[in-house]
Amino acid sequence: MAITPRTIFTNPASAALAAASLFTMTAASMYVLNTSCSSSPCEITASATYESPCASVRDAIGPDASSWSEFGWFTYAECYGEQNDSSKVVEVTTQGLRHYPASSALYNMKGYHQIKMGEHASAVKTLEEGMRRVGRSANSVMANNLAWAGVWAPREMDASRARQLYKASLAQAPKVCETLHTGMWVEYSIAKTTDGFERAAALRAFHGLSESYEVCEDRYKDGEWDTLIEVLGAAVIKADVARDLDCGMKGASEKQLLQEVSAELRKRYRGSSIDALCRESIPVAAAHHACVDLIDTQVTTLRRASH
Repeated sequence: MAITPRTIFTNPASAALAAASLFTMTAASMYVLNTSCSSSPCEITASATYESPCASVRDAIGPDASSWSEFGWFTYAECYGEQNDSSKVVEVTTQGLRHYPASSALYNMKGYHQIKMGEHASAVKTLEEGMRRVGRSANSVMANNLAWAGVWAPREMDASRARQLYKASLAQAPKVCETLHTGMWVEYSIAKTTDGFERAAALRAFHGLSESYEVCEDRYKDGEWDTLIEVLGAAVIKADVARDLDCGMKGASEKQLLQEVSAELRKRYRGSSIDALCRESIPVAAAHHACVDLIDTQVTTLRRASH
C-alpha cells in the first residue's frame, strides 16, 4: 500500500503553516457585502466570490513562488492534499520540482497522489525519476510507493524490480504495515505467474510477510477507508493462497478476517459494491475474480446470520 508522504518533513515552521492551512479550511469562500444602492433604506446583499482554499497558505509562505523553500512547496501542495484535490497536488509538486529537482519529499508527494488518482504508470515514472535524482538519500517511503505503483502497472515494472524495492524499503523500516502489505502483493503476483522453485520461493516469502503483517490487521477497526481497503486486500490474498494450498484451520482463520473486514465495510460504506471494493483493493488482475467470489461468500454468510 502507498505510504502517505506527510511525515517526511520536520521543520519548526510547520506549526505556523499548519495553522494557516487549518484556517483556510473554514474560509474557502469569502462573502463581499454590497452596500451601494440608490433606494432608502439601503438593502444589503451578499455575493459569494470563490477564493482558492489554499490562498492563505500561499500568502503565509510568501508572494514570490520563485523564492519559496522546499518545505514551502511541500506545505502548499499538502494543503491541496487535505482538500482531496490530488490533481492540484500533482500540479504544485511539478512546479516545486523545477526549483528543487532532488526533493525526496516533493517526488514522494507527487507519486503518492498519482497513485491516489489511479495513474499508476505515471507514478512509476515519477518515482523512478525521484530514485535517480535523490540517489542514496531516497527513503523507504519512495521505494515502497514505487513498488506499489509497479504492482498496479506491471507493464511499467517487472516483478523482480518490485521485489528489490519493497525489500529495500523493509531494510530501512522493517515494521511498516504498508510495506509489508506491498511485499505480500509482490510475492503473491510472482506466485501466481510462476511455478516450480520460483513459485515455492515466492510463497515462502509471502507467508513470512503475512505473519509479520498479522499485527497490522486490527487497524481496520479504526474505520478509515484506506486502511480498510488495505486490510481487505491482504485478507483476500491470504484466503486465496490458503484455499489454493488447502490449509485447513489456517484457511478458516483467513476467512474469519475477511468476514470481519467485510462486515466493517458493510457497516461504514454500505453503498459500495463488491466489484468496486475489489477494483479499489486488488492491484493484480488475476486476483479480481477471487476477491469478488470470496467477499460475496462472506457477505452472503453475514446476511444469513442477521436473519
